[in-house]
Amino acid sequence: MRSHFLQLEAGQANLMGLKTRSGVTFSPYDMIPIYCAKDFDFASLLQQSTRLESEDLEDDNTTCDAAEVAMVEHEASSESEDQRLPKRLRVAIPSSSIAPQIPEAVSLSTSRRHSIRRKKRALRILEEGHVPRSKTHAKYVRSSFPIATSLKSEDLPTTKGAYSATNTKQTAGDRKAWTVDELLREGLSYVHWDGFKDMPLIDSEGRIIAVLVGQPNDSGYAQAVAAVYDAMACEAQATTFHQRDANHRRGDFPALNVGVTYGKGTIKPVTINNHGYSEMVSRLLSNKDLQRLAAFDSASFQLWAPDVYGYYKSHLDPLWAKMPDLRRNFKRSIFTSAAFNFGPNVWTFRHRDAQNCPFGWCAIKGLGPYDSTKGGHLILWELDLVIEFPSGALALIPSATISHSNVPVQPGDSRASFTQYCAGGLFRYVDNGFKTEGELEKMDKERYQEMCEMKKTRWEMGLSLFSKFDDIVKFSSTNVPL
Repeated sequence: MRSHFLQLEAGQANLMGLKTRSGVTFSPYDMIPIYCAKDFDFASLLQQSTRLESEDLEDDNTTCDAAEVAMVEHEASSESEDQRLPKRLRVAIPSSSIAPQIPEAVSLSTSRRHSIRRKKRALRILEEGHVPRSKTHAKYVRSSFPIATSLKSEDLPTTKGAYSATNTKQTAGDRKAWTVDELLREGLSYVHWDGFKDMPLIDSEGRIIAVLVGQPNDSGYAQAVAAVYDAMACEAQATTFHQRDANHRRGDFPALNVGVTYGKGTIKPVTINNHGYSEMVSRLLSNKDLQRLAAFDSASFQLWAPDVYGYYKSHLDPLWAKMPDLRRNFKRSIFTSAAFNFGPNVWTFRHRDAQNCPFGWCAIKGLGPYDSTKGGHLILWELDLVIEFPSGALALIPSATISHSNVPVQPGDSRASFTQYCAGGLFRYVDNGFKTEGELEKMDKERYQEMCEMKKTRWEMGLSLFSKFDDIVKFSSTNVPL
């Protein structure tokens, strides 16, 4: 650029003219120079554009469209050859024959740019999960309200291998419908919770043993919560549940477990058979609002227990690759299984989910129109806490080792719940080289003995994965993402 406008050299004009060297005309258009202002600085504008786009690509949006992962896989196989071409600088030629196409070209370019961003974000989630950024730690971790407890996590009941908890027989007293006043007389402490503020629960050694996570403070998420409750209520109203699904050890309400599990006589991981509810389950799992809630649960798990989350991922990614026929509930959630607890009055008996991973967390979310100050409270018995549990809020607890239940909602209110979890047996199966313990003993006695030795210290190993509150706060203050 020699002056304030673009000037073509004579040789370039001949080369870029309307004829080839042999004299054949190949273009009906005249070449028209593009005049630029004196203060036009293309280099600085290009740098600014590159910087802004790079920042946008790094943005981690946990509420992005739940269909993005599927879209990435679909688009990778369906893009036309023209769509795979690199983007080029578009020059609008002032000709009436092509002027109407200019807005469309700009729109397509913008749409393509957004598509690339969505693909990058979706692929990153598939590979790494929702890796929290420094500002996420600042917003939720450093501003949280920790609750100290006297819980000695080392004493929680687990089996020798620590991939399941010690199961105790449920008594008649465990089925009692407690009131808040009764619980306070029993010596439990009351926790006021607005359902938004993060409140980690700390054991006697400073570990974050559970978290009252809350929920995003935006209308879109609240609408998703209401939509999921409505969808579950509609499905329940149109369904006749088997007796075994309506009355069970967790309560007297219809409940369905979905996803992948391992244990109780299975010789390998299996997709749960839903006994004739398959169409309803498919509709619920494909619900975009539910997918958003499930992704938030998983992202919160990764934020507060990154090492436990990493343990899940290091075992489950190989499982999905080895056994692709297993049905994964949600691609944007680390959890392998989920439970739909249908209303209108879901409150659980005192229980522990012994088959879940003892050092893993279960994601529990209440749903429905109910007054959380008058019912629906979450009771954590070993922590001596009774907690207000508003609709849409998330609690992450080690459901295999901590006994938990609910206070019934008041008359006229309605409550359902949605939970996600992972069976500990899945981790054992992967550890054994995708074999049962019996198969491993027959095929590789040396490896079998190694696995038997690891059982002795696995509970200690599992506890070491929990974040210490002081450490995670200190780490978050460095402004470096975990």
